[in-house]
Amino acid sequence: MGEPKGSPVGDPVTPTLYVSPPNPIGVGGGDKQNNHRRASL
Repeated sequence: MGEPKGSPVGDPVTPTLYVSPPNPIGVGGGDKQNNHRRASL
């Protein structure tokens, strides 16, 4: 009952939002590292 935050098995919108937009704030975690790496390249 009730989908936990970041649950790919309950809410298909939560994980999509995490992967879709490259959050510079570091909401997805890995996104922040990716952004840094991209900027480095």
